Amino acid sequence: MNIDLQHQRILIAPLHWGLGHATRCIPIIDHLLSLQNEVAIAGDSSSFELLKSRYPNLTAFELPSYNVSYKNSMIISMLLQGPKFMATYRKEIKATKAIVSEWKPDVIISDNRFGVRSTDTHNIYLTHQLNIQHNNKMVALFANKIHRRYIHAFDECWVPDYPDQRLSGRLSDASDIKIECTYIGALTRLELSLTHPTIDLLILLSGPEPSRTDLEKRLVRDLNSSSQKITLVRGTHEKRLAIYPSHFDVYDLVDELELTQLINTSKQILCRSGYSTIMDLQAYTRPKYYIPTQGQTEQEYLAKYHDGKNMTKAIGSVRDKFI
Repeated sequence: MNIDLQHQRILIAPLHWGLGHATRCIPIIDHLLSLQNEVAIAGDSSSFELLKSRYPNLTAFELPSYNVSYKNSMIISMLLQGPKFMATYRKEIKATKAIVSEWKPDVIISDNRFGVRSTDTHNIYLTHQLNIQHNNKMVALFANKIHRRYIHAFDECWVPDYPDQRLSGRLSDASDIKIECTYIGALTRLELSLTHPTIDLLILLSGPEPSRTDLEKRLVRDLNSSSQKITLVRGTHEKRLAIYPSHFDVYDLVDELELTQLINTSKQILCRSGYSTIMDLQAYTRPKYYIPTQGQTEQEYLAKYHDGKNMTKAIGSVRDKFI
């Protein structure tokens, strides 16, 4: 990991968009702590609870929640929720100002939280999505213009990818970024060592609602008659479905040791094509199937980009694959 901060007071704040932003911050936090930095965490919702559970001794600050939700088109959903997001953004700036006044960090690392920065600190923006992809070039141009405006408000940018043979493809193209941009390598908290498989199919879910729940319902319905042994990690503590088939083992959230064990002993994996998941499954050399969230252009691009690589298949339905 290309990070050389030492003996600093550092605040790290991931966006809550499923668990991925929080989980990819774990190796950064571990590395920063190993370099004798003092680290605090900030966030909201289940991803914040995950980090607090993982680091019970670190100072923690709660931030306002964006409550991101979408069902079909991410772009349309984001536009419709624009006023709510701007109101939360202003609250985020205010909350960050209070944190800086109280805790006095030297450095802030913001994982896709635009408002977590301060004129009194060195501000680092963490993202793999520097070049938003969309089929409509005008939409992509507009979205990138807005995103870069926020990126350029920071002092530097860290990209969790490799400069060559990028896992994120065109998403992490930094050619139009005007601040210092550093590729720090792919981030994962998991150390995989595949063993004899005892799980026929492992399903890993995460992401904003209601899309996460919609997919859970669809998978349970479509795999109801399957003869396979299936393990489902729901990625949330929210209310479970009324009933699950008897061949399903169901978990809400699991820690990294449990997740590593499940992955190591699975014959194949079905999951969203979120970038944090892709980083976690780099070393998984068995079949994996990506179902991108409909309308989320990033996941649709990543699923297509990885289709056919490293035992990966992008699919839209499970009916013909696992029943």
